[in-house]
Amino acid sequence: MTFVVSATEVADRISIMMRLPNYSIFITLFLFLCAFVWTGCVSSGQPTMPSPGAACWATDATAWTTEKWTGDDKPYSAARLRTEREVAASHDPLAVVARYKALAHDNPHNALAVFCWASAAYAAVPFAASDNEYEKCVLGVLDALAGAPSPHTYEYARMRYLIQLCGYWDMTDLTSLGHRLLKTNIDDPDVLEQVAVLTPDLTSGVALVRKSIKIRPGRLNSYLHLGEIYYESGGNPGNRERAIENFKIYLSMSPRESDTRKWAVQTISYLNSKLAEAKTK
Repeated sequence: MTFVVSATEVADRISIMMRLPNYSIFITLFLFLCAFVWTGCVSSGQPTMPSPGAACWATDATAWTTEKWTGDDKPYSAARLRTEREVAASHDPLAVVARYKALAHDNPHNALAVFCWASAAYAAVPFAASDNEYEKCVLGVLDALAGAPSPHTYEYARMRYLIQLCGYWDMTDLTSLGHRLLKTNIDDPDVLEQVAVLTPDLTSGVALVRKSIKIRPGRLNSYLHLGEIYYESGGNPGNRERAIENFKIYLSMSPRESDTRKWAVQTISYLNSKLAEAKTK
């Protein structure tokens, strides 16, 4: 959508504004600018990825992304695996998150208690059916991770990295940390896929997700990430067809209705329309 205002319209609006009280002029200017910005943000029918809604995310990552990992990782590794299994086996993953959240709130200075909440929240993200459920999973976790004394372990830094990226922040510090995490554990599927999504090179990004699938096959988000990478890598027919193929695999594996599933369906429809458009030219 193009926003066009003629010189006559501008003159008319200024004339009207001059007859208003002073505060009304500022209000009118504010509304005018809002209309301009909003119309500039409207896309040409291209679906946008569901967002975490009104969640507030920490953005200053510098301090903790460079800390040395000198602490004992074993309690955190064991806690993460136990928590992930508990969420996966539960009929109500959000209830598991709520329980760990309550424990963390009761023990805000206990890094392990906060870490268990973060682990449960991240494990439950794929089960969230809406932005509201998504927020219930992860909102407040970053502040808790930052508030508890850091144990200076790989696992704690890894969890902060993954939760931070749930807020879709693409930051230089996080990109550097992702590669640093992979140097410590090159076979971590979650980190592999997050690094892949932030990798500008298509071939490298796809290779990282393929590696993740080999390590942990059957994970539906892997195919969602592959679809995203192809979708964001340009409008040529090959990329669009591969994006559709991977989104369809994701949909075939996705067990329940969700905002992300709806987005994938809309995106497939959008990409198919673009492919059909190209054939008629």
